[in-house]
Amino acid sequence: MKFNLIGLIILLGSATSTAQNRFDQQPVSDATLRFIKSLTADQKTICTRPWADTNRTQWSNLPLEQVNRDGLRLDQLQDSQRVLIHDVLRTILSEQGYQKALFIMQYDEDTHTRLTAAKVPIAHRYGHEKYWTWIFGSPGVNKEWGFKFEGHHLSINMTFSAKGVSCTPHFTGINPGLITKGMNAGKYLLYHESELGKNLFVSLSEAQRKKAHIDTLPFTIDVRTQNGKEPFLTAQDGLPYPEMNTKQRAMVMQILNAWVDNFHPDIAGPKKKLMNTYLNQMRFVWMGTSSVHDLHYYGFLGPGWVIEFATRDQGIQHFHTLWRVMPDDFGIKL
Repeated sequence: MKFNLIGLIILLGSATSTAQNRFDQQPVSDATLRFIKSLTADQKTICTRPWADTNRTQWSNLPLEQVNRDGLRLDQLQDSQRVLIHDVLRTILSEQGYQKALFIMQYDEDTHTRLTAAKVPIAHRYGHEKYWTWIFGSPGVNKEWGFKFEGHHLSINMTFSAKGVSCTPHFTGINPGLITKGMNAGKYLLYHESELGKNLFVSLSEAQRKKAHIDTLPFTIDVRTQNGKEPFLTAQDGLPYPEMNTKQRAMVMQILNAWVDNFHPDIAGPKKKLMNTYLNQMRFVWMGTSSVHDLHYYGFLGPGWVIEFATRDQGIQHFHTLWRVMPDDFGIKL
């Protein structure tokens, strides 16, 4: 049977978006309003902001003290209110995405415990309570409003309007991705993001690898897209998507899904369709050595959307990842 890539893309899109289903904004709006109703007057002042508040279009993955966050922190909530904020997260994330978020927060608590035991002075920067929430505008179906949930290694940025839903920029990170010691040895968070990118690089021919391998790895490498207008997004270096074979193109779709499927299927489906329109403009780039076992960076870069994966200077299992869809980041063009 001849492999049909276009058929695969259509199948992937239809499986998640169910023939142009629109995301039902009522559940997330209702869940957010219940959370707001539970807040005290002081909590509302901290958490609820005007639509034009500059915090709405800013994000960071850094821990406490390395970035100033002025939203409402989890340890400033009562238990019943924390239940309600998790209700909101479950309405926008898929089961996969929600579990990743929970693991990232738990890993941050593990970091706090480990550094505290070692009497490291910066231990207080970390912990599962150090995640913040903001709500911008007035939640409601067909209204323009935003929701942000953010802390170390996690930034969720949602925008809702009558025109649709934006879920980028979306940052996930972990340290370590793969645990190798103790009772948790074998746990591997962001497994697909890490392994699929390495598999794609390994699959490249020598000629393809020469194009994809654009540089050695700078020691301080991180995700590089800040405002979505960086010159490297429109540069010509890297391996163009049209020069990949059928098997490699299918692997690209798997990698894309590792990020997009973190969201509710009716959010993810339309994003996949939008991203498909930019595929022929995308380039796969790799920085590091020719070995996937060394520190490395890979990215799918282009003017429409970007996926970045970096192993950080603290070790091969310290991951920073970023997904952006520039046409609707922060709902700018919704």
